[in-house]
Amino acid sequence: MRVAYILADYVSATERFVAREIDGLRKHDVSVHIFALRRGASSGGTIGTASFRRPPWHPALLTAVLYWLVRRPGLFIRICTDTLTTYAAHPRECAVVLRNIPVAADFARLAAADRVEHIHAHFAYVPADIACIMSRLLNLPFSVSAHAWDIYAQPHSLIAKRLRGASAIIACTEAGRQAVQRALPASSAASLHMVRHGLCTSEFDPDARPDRVVLGIGRLIEKKGFDILLAACAALRKRGVEFEAAIIGDGLLREKLETMASVLQLRDVVTFTGEIPWRAVRGYLKRASVLVAPSVRAPNGDRDGLPNVILEAMASGRPVISTRENAAAEIITDGENGYLIDRADVQALADHLQRLLDDDSLRQAMGKAARRTINERFDIDKTALEMIQVFKRSKYS
Repeated sequence: MRVAYILADYVSATERFVAREIDGLRKHDVSVHIFALRRGASSGGTIGTASFRRPPWHPALLTAVLYWLVRRPGLFIRICTDTLTTYAAHPRECAVVLRNIPVAADFARLAAADRVEHIHAHFAYVPADIACIMSRLLNLPFSVSAHAWDIYAQPHSLIAKRLRGASAIIACTEAGRQAVQRALPASSAASLHMVRHGLCTSEFDPDARPDRVVLGIGRLIEKKGFDILLAACAALRKRGVEFEAAIIGDGLLREKLETMASVLQLRDVVTFTGEIPWRAVRGYLKRASVLVAPSVRAPNGDRDGLPNVILEAMASGRPVISTRENAAAEIITDGENGYLIDRADVQALADHLQRLLDDDSLRQAMGKAARRTINERFDIDKTALEMIQVFKRSKYS
């Protein structure tokens, strides 16, 4: 099978799950041609056949537009007019889609030359718009993986527009699947699927001996809730608990969080690493006693789905503490392979951290249970086969 993957960035440091998914498909003899809007920072995965969006002035874009105007003139003009009518109430989104029509035309020519049979986009945003246009030009089915911010931070009307015509819509959590379902007409229910993000557990070392390190990984943005982690670290400090903490990632709130750490007198125990290579992240996972993913809901409604760092930490044999604001309850059994806390419950977070830092046997038992959960439910071979079945059942609408 030959599949085109439409992505915003490849390889993205914050979306390692996409690279793993593509690698998993390729291991099952699926030929994947990647079409990306931007070159990512690279964080694992093999790029293989990849094409990237050309600059707006590139002659190949004009050539692609002329090619489709000559080959399928009525359809190409309809795509342009449909964009204007579909996004009439959303001028900014309309401009974005119109600007990317030449990009979709270029990608479609390349996909045709590669004899692509199916088109798949990650995120119900611009990649989905491009996949839809390519689908119409090539008369091929397309599917979309919806994740978190694209589900929760967009109006239902925009989600429905971006997913129109998709032969399959894939969510990575049950909560995400239900959220997408609420945004779509009832007739779309049959096209909704839930496929977990898979891991190759051999990437992770569950036998590494941890230090007393509390770990947080993610973009430094509001929904990740790292201010709650810092407040819990301050509570541990007052109790006289010995520990180190590392927060891996970068983002708009870095300066604010570093200032907060200084005010709380935590700079000698809390390290902000910024964005670091995946190999270095795995090194921190080996040292960590526990991963904290203190997700909250941002004012615009955005929230996490199931952060992939939770899966990675559990595959590393580390217990995880997260909140009920994301889909962590779909994988964490409270008190068995991790802990779940209510939003912004700093004292509960500090209590659980102290318990895991001070009780080696408890931490080891929960870490083994975490690893077992990943082995049973998130194996990359299983999830790749599920994706392939979705692709094969897809029909052009």
